[in-house]
Amino acid sequence: MMNLFADILKNRNFNSPLVRGVRASQIIAEAEKILVSRFGEGIKTVAAPAYFKNQTLTIACLSSTAAGEIKLYENSIIEEINKAVPGGHVLKIRYLS
Repeated sequence: MMNLFADILKNRNFNSPLVRGVRASQIIAEAEKILVSRFGEGIKTVAAPAYFKNQTLTIACLSSTAAGEIKLYENSIIEEINKAVPGGHVLKIRYLS
């Protein structure tokens, strides 16, 4: 029997590379949406989610000021991402400068 792809993504114990990659891209997209909603469209010029690996979201920042502002809201950003992406399990944010 063939499962729906949406059902596969909701299953938290399914750890195939395909599903991990799809979840990572969902986390990146959600993080970008959250950054824009909190800081406006201008944030895209100085900060962008880069990748998700080992339960850590990495955000590339061209400005230390932007990194500091994002750091202030880190816990709430992580909570929002985890609510929006089933099985995401983001634990921390790392900043690249």
